[in-house]
Amino acid sequence: VSNQIPDTRWDVYGLGALFFAMLTGRPPREDSTLRTELDGTAELSHRLKHYRESIQRVPSLTGHRRVKGVDRALAEIIDRCLKINPEERLRDAGAVLAELERRARKRRQRPALVFGLIAPLLLLALMALGIWLIFTRAEQNASQLQKEMDTQADERNELVADLVAGDISRHLKSRTKQVEDSAQHAALGELVQQRHGAKLPALLESWHASAARPPIYAWVTGRDGKILAIYPKPPKPVQESGFQWREWFNGQRDLEETVQAEPIRGTYVSRPFVAKSSGTMMLAITTPIRAQDGAIVGLLSMTDDFERWDKALDDGQSFMVILNERGEYLSYPVRELLKTTPGQDPPRVSPASAYRIGLGKGTRGDIREPFVDPLNGKRYVAHYAPVQSPDLRWTVFIQREHGTQSQSIRDMHNEMLAFSLAAVIVMGILVPALWAWLIWMVRREEGLAHA
Repeated sequence: VSNQIPDTRWDVYGLGALFFAMLTGRPPREDSTLRTELDGTAELSHRLKHYRESIQRVPSLTGHRRVKGVDRALAEIIDRCLKINPEERLRDAGAVLAELERRARKRRQRPALVFGLIAPLLLLALMALGIWLIFTRAEQNASQLQKEMDTQADERNELVADLVAGDISRHLKSRTKQVEDSAQHAALGELVQQRHGAKLPALLESWHASAARPPIYAWVTGRDGKILAIYPKPPKPVQESGFQWREWFNGQRDLEETVQAEPIRGTYVSRPFVAKSSGTMMLAITTPIRAQDGAIVGLLSMTDDFERWDKALDDGQSFMVILNERGEYLSYPVRELLKTTPGQDPPRVSPASAYRIGLGKGTRGDIREPFVDPLNGKRYVAHYAPVQSPDLRWTVFIQREHGTQSQSIRDMHNEMLAFSLAAVIVMGILVPALWAWLIWMVRREEGLAHA
């Protein structure tokens, strides 16, 4: 005892023991055996020494931590008051009070800390839920809208296929009549028979000008296949060797250029061909020119291409393809993909192509199973209608790209992405603002405590 100098830390231990007893109902480190031994020791110094040695072996205090309502901060304050080594205890009652006040501040700050942690997470969850709900609703609306637009496009394409096929039928009938009527001109047979090439261009020009839809070219050939006159003048010179080998002249097929074939004996609509003089894919309607005795002295031909019908659709998703019964392309919107060669037959679709479903049947219908366009590699569905003509078996296909969104749907998606980006930016502003407010609250509390 002579080496122990009483100081405030003894009072701190006693305060801690009082706290412990108030919480648990018994003093700290109580041991009945130790109490009996201490009661049997007469000298105070011996009793204190024995007590100090004995409490070193007592297990750590835990009873107060199990009391309902005791938080970790209060338990640690009591533990620091009851440290066996005085150097480890709180210095005095003022230090104990300061720790209790610090604990009280933290308890007051806890709701703000919890709010600062939970509020951003809750806000983030609510915004994510809101964006998800909006996106889900928008996707449903977009899907429904796309289905409705696809249905409307299919109905329109079905109608356009019928209209274009009907327009082609009427145009070919009108062109055929024009060619046949022109070939009956009283002076034409004599001019051809006498090979008056100087007077023929004026006739061709007058017929060209009087047509509701002027032909691309109109020409007159002699019985030997040589062109006597052509209007308008082509960009490249016309070959002089004759065209008896051409299908439009002989009514059979394209032959070797050296072959001398007989001219057709009635009006004939040719297969599509690529003109050597212009490089344009066209077809020719040809009829015989007869002398007064009925002998065939030459041919009158007028040509058409399909550009006027190529422009029947221009919505970026649907376009027109025209094929004959052989599967040869008469029309395709991107001419470069056809890779046509002057003097050669146009390309044709493969026997396995989905186009074969509608070729040469003379009935309208649709291709609902998506198929791959052999030229551009994209997937389409299509409606088709036949060109009603006794001499032709052409089919008009109006095909719509499958699985793509319309511009309005893409605009809707872009708007949703913009909304999401704005929500992220707002979240990026609100979360730091909440944390800044929380830090300000904590510092304000600390400042009030110091004051």
